[in-house]
Amino acid sequence: MVIHLKGKIMKRTLALLAIVCALIGCQRAEDPKVLSRERAATLIKQAGSFQKVLDINFYLQPGNPQILVARHFGYIETDKLELTERGRQLWRDMNLRVNEHAVPIARTQFNEVSGISTSGNAADGKFTWQWIPNDVGKALIIDSPEFRSLPEDIQTKIRQPPRAMTPAFASGNSGFNFGGVRQGTGNFQLYDDGWRLRNVYLF
Repeated sequence: MVIHLKGKIMKRTLALLAIVCALIGCQRAEDPKVLSRERAATLIKQAGSFQKVLDINFYLQPGNPQILVARHFGYIETDKLELTERGRQLWRDMNLRVNEHAVPIARTQFNEVSGISTSGNAADGKFTWQWIPNDVGKALIIDSPEFRSLPEDIQTKIRQPPRAMTPAFASGNSGFNFGGVRQGTGNFQLYDDGWRLRNVYLF
């Protein structure tokens, strides 16, 4: 009799747990009419307007001393301004179409949504992001370990660029300043099937 009673209690307990789990699952299911931080983050990360790349365009700036760094890493031919196969692979590794006239040095990385403000059928999502440099980009950060590992003659030329080149660089030298963590805003619009991203602005 005691064993039978324990069996009934166990069955009822398991049934209750199943109901509780089902209710929790329903609560966790995302309401398409509510713009959660997770949903906003997904939309921003997938947006082409967020996925940007910094590059050295050696076709437009043949005198750019940064070319020496890309050449040092084997991405540009030693005797002409053309990508090597390794340079083309660098684009492919980033899942991007090859630009025969440039070498990528950094791309955007999404960090997190820091807040959402909603007004009717529109919303703004504040988020943080940053540039993530590759080996060339890291070597263009003045006095970084990667920069100091470059040959001294390249370091000297990077530190003293031609005046025509300076607008593309950080002030005071020709190294790159990727700026650390930055801010961004995503504009969203609510439609009958849920929220969609309209624009992304990077600051």
